[in-house]
Amino acid sequence: MKKNIHFLFAVVFLFTAVLLTLLSCKKDNDRNSNGEIPDETSSYWEDDYRRECLHGKVKSVIEYSSEEQLNAGFYTQKLFDQNGNRVEDANYKDGKLYEGGKFKHNAQNNITRWDYYSGYKLDGITEYTYGGPNSHNAYLPSDFNNESLGLTKGITGVRWYSADSGEELFSLKCTSVKGNQIDLRVGGSYFGFKEDEENYIVIKTKGAYPAELTAKGPNVDPNNAKVAELFYGNDGIPNKIILPGSKTNSIMDFILKDGFCMLSSQVKVDVATGATENIWKFTYNSKGYLESESYRNGTPITYQYEYDAKGNWTKQESSKGEILYRKYTYR
Repeated sequence: MKKNIHFLFAVVFLFTAVLLTLLSCKKDNDRNSNGEIPDETSSYWEDDYRRECLHGKVKSVIEYSSEEQLNAGFYTQKLFDQNGNRVEDANYKDGKLYEGGKFKHNAQNNITRWDYYSGYKLDGITEYTYGGPNSHNAYLPSDFNNESLGLTKGITGVRWYSADSGEELFSLKCTSVKGNQIDLRVGGSYFGFKEDEENYIVIKTKGAYPAELTAKGPNVDPNNAKVAELFYGNDGIPNKIILPGSKTNSIMDFILKDGFCMLSSQVKVDVATGATENIWKFTYNSKGYLESESYRNGTPITYQYEYDAKGNWTKQESSKGEILYRKYTYR
């Protein structure tokens, strides 16, 4: 079970996207030259290998449950280009791509397109844009329903549309950058947005990273509009995420293990009483791989590994008897 930071960013922004059905606010077209957002570079968010918990210059990773399944064409595959950018993350059946993504990048190694496949065919396309009158230096989410894209610097637009019909399903457009605040207009039919309404999500940054996400609009209670709070250590690596709720707050804490940012615990806190409920707890070994996990104080599931010369695991065996294998190629 992979519990790194990208999973949680997917949770945060999927949750955000659901709330966006409530949003609307007045558009601000004032131009701004980055305001209080500094121009800095995160070695973590610029490194797909670290975010994928991989050691060395990996070219491919194939994960499978047995040699029989692998020979029958049932496996997952991740591919990386010569610059270390992840260009494929997909499940295969009968040796054919069944479900997952292929990714394209620009000369700056920023993602520009994500092709999502489902049921052996191209299902949806997400395109990313940069620059323009509301350009900025902030690291914004490049992921809304995939686990591992994380944050990418300078995104000013996201458009997800149907590969079959071309219908726009979801979109974000940066319409204003003032000081440390970035306004993103939201559209698309997937969540029932109306074309004559101006729906927004507002991101306030701390340094170059999103620190607070808020919904604004006629159907949103201003006292219950905050979507997420994020707290960071060095290099833009989060150490805590809080998802506020009307009755409970979900709090996720992270640790660094061998350079990898990993979820260590998730708890729910009752807003009225302050009572805490443990949801997930994780520990990791010295190489940064999952060592144990427990759900709601249940019996922990533990994991043991075998490794290759680079330090990447080649066999993972759980205390439940489940076994996974990996094969790597390197540049």
